[in-house]
Amino acid sequence: MIRFWWIFGVIVLFSSSIYAQNKAFYMSVDATTFDQELKKNRHKGRIILDVRTSREVARGKIPGATVIDYYKRGFKQKLAQLDKNRPIFIYCAAGVRSLWAMRKMKKMGFRYVFNLKYGFEDWRKKNYPFTKPKQ
Repeated sequence: MIRFWWIFGVIVLFSSSIYAQNKAFYMSVDATTFDQELKKNRHKGRIILDVRTSREVARGKIPGATVIDYYKRGFKQKLAQLDKNRPIFIYCAAGVRSLWAMRKMKKMGFRYVFNLKYGFEDWRKKNYPFTKPKQ
């Protein structure tokens, strides 16, 4: 009987670890957590996605970010071209458009999405790294 429970326990642990690995993950985080997760996922093929307009991007952007304007035609089609299994770090100016984009991405089957809760302006004010606008 003890042997049965031991084997059962091993099966439960194994299956729950597989489940945890396959679970999708969507989270809005503050600048500190966003930065920490960016660093943690540096070697995991992360994608940094800026969904601001070109006028907003002219103020600067997070290094390595790909810009896909949320308001431009074809936004969803451009999202669909991204690898859904790679960690995605998404931001906009204040955190609203990126939240909307994250919701779209969830429906599209993306697995790991981190939204910068208060957006690029908060990131910039807290002196996290960003490319300076050209003068």
